[in-house]
Amino acid sequence: MDMGELERVIDDVVRPQAIEVDEAGAFPRAQVKALGEAGILGMASSIDMGGGGQGLRNVAAVVDPWPGGAGRRRWSPSCTSQAWR
Repeated sequence: MDMGELERVIDDVVRPQAIEVDEAGAFPRAQVKALGEAGILGMASSIDMGGGGQGLRNVAAVVDPWPGGAGRRRWSPSCTSQAWR
């Protein structure tokens, strides 16, 4: 996981549209796609399944610094429902 790339995605893709997406109650498709391309969405999944094999400790280290910073709500790494909570 390239932390610089993650910060770029958050600054360039997630944060600028966060309030608009939140107010619309829309699924943040472009933001989730960008986070997936940066490698964050599958980082805890096993390498055998195409993930990063990083484990939950590393996921927490990546996700913990920025909840709420992308917009008004806490971001959840779950893509099974809306990504904004």
